[in-house]
Amino acid sequence: RGLLPPRARRGLTPTLAFLAALLASLALGPSPCAGLKVLELNATTLDQAIEKHKKLLLVEFFSPDCAHCQRLEPVLEAAADELVGKASVVKIDSRNAHHLNQKYAVRQTPTMVLFRGGHEIAEAREDLQGFRTTDSLVPFVLGFRGPTVAKVGSRADVDEILADRGVAVCGVFTSEGAPSESFRDLARRLRGHIPFAASVADAEGVRLLSETYGLRGLPTIFVAKRHNYTVEFHGNLEAEGGAAEAEAFIERHGFPLVGNLSALTYARYLARGSDRAYLFYDPGQRETAEGAAAFSSAERALGRVAASHDDVSFIAVSSVATENGRTTLLQDSGLTELRLPALALVSSDAKTSVALCQLGEVTEEAASEALDEFLRLRGEAMDGQGRHVCLAFQSDRADGEAGSSDP
Repeated sequence: RGLLPPRARRGLTPTLAFLAALLASLALGPSPCAGLKVLELNATTLDQAIEKHKKLLLVEFFSPDCAHCQRLEPVLEAAADELVGKASVVKIDSRNAHHLNQKYAVRQTPTMVLFRGGHEIAEAREDLQGFRTTDSLVPFVLGFRGPTVAKVGSRADVDEILADRGVAVCGVFTSEGAPSESFRDLARRLRGHIPFAASVADAEGVRLLSETYGLRGLPTIFVAKRHNYTVEFHGNLEAEGGAAEAEAFIERHGFPLVGNLSALTYARYLARGSDRAYLFYDPGQRETAEGAAAFSSAERALGRVAASHDDVSFIAVSSVATENGRTTLLQDSGLTELRLPALALVSSDAKTSVALCQLGEVTEEAASEALDEFLRLRGEAMDGQGRHVCLAFQSDRADGEAGSSDP
């Protein structure tokens, strides 16, 4: 509140000069010396900021005595830092904004609402609610930046998206029509989770993409990921029910090779119904240079393995993440915080799991060995009984075999 003049804090109409300064501060981001990364506005200044702000504007309706709001505060501050110049983050005390609560259907705190060009982005509302991490919130918000469907005409265009998001859903259409419009409809609903791109009625772009990715027919869509991984939709986009089949295809394959587990992604991974490979990390360690390097190395190694196993969900998970509120996923996988990053594979029915021994690093070779062992156990009948195995891996072992034991 210290950034707002007294008259604005009392709810009086701010001067044009102040409004201009406010909008400039939103566009440029917080002042390094101000110490406040998330501006707090009042009902009048927020209304005007929504109307005048052309870029993305993320608004938190909060209450000072709300415990969930307090836990969300450092997440929003970190997000504000990462979003400087791309999107703005502000907050408002909902106790003093009754008409805005009604206008934007705010019934509890915290409630986050995303705006652009004076209007709420309604399709983002549901996914924004609840506690989340900066790692998941920032890409979700940025998913609504720019056009709904990016224009691509070459591998270089697609690779640019992959470098930023790790996955892209691409459409290739020889002309405008029902298939391309259905593709845009899907993009409008899913763009916060997955970036969409297309070449439409561009003969050269269509030719280059078809040849580069070995597409079988047109019109079509395909999912591209890092490490040169692609998978094409083999349904008929122009047939009755083609759009629904395409949506199911995207919901099945539209994940990065190694994604992040969060409130925003949990439901999608759960709906996918696949076996899961968890790469556990310590959030505190990732804040250090050494910890970040160790995690990045393990993530790259796992990504190379994931490129050959798209039927398994490979997910980076915080060591404190929980599904049941009692035990962490790390504990459920038979691992401890002894050494992180750590790897565990769990079947969709939770009856079979393989945990990689935490005495060594998560390398491509070790991850591949653990996955092979998991798939072998997964495929065994064993009278309906699952198995939970701890796999010891040593790259310099003489016999070329990994050791395993039931914990």
